[in-house]
Amino acid sequence: MELLLFWIIMGVVVGIIANSKGKSFFPWFFYGLMIWPVALTHIIVTKSETREAAAPAAQETQSDPVDKLAKLAELKEKGVITEEEFQEQKRKLLAEN
Repeated sequence: MELLLFWIIMGVVVGIIANSKGKSFFPWFFYGLMIWPVALTHIIVTKSETREAAAPAAQETQSDPVDKLAKLAELKEKGVITEEEFQEQKRKLLAEN
């Protein structure tokens, strides 16, 4: 009985470590439940995904106002919005950043 409890706890430990590295908890928990010594070693040597995923997100937010401004200019050129509306939206965009 103690061995079964230990095995389950090790599966949870593997899942928690995986979750802290940006991986999904449940697949790693089940992996750790089946063969925890291998899963524990595997997740320890696996690199974290949080840093790699954060870098593109930061780049997207930096270019976002530029993209919005370009879209506004395109709408103005097509005659969808007036010059006054364009200038107002442009001021709002620049004030946010």
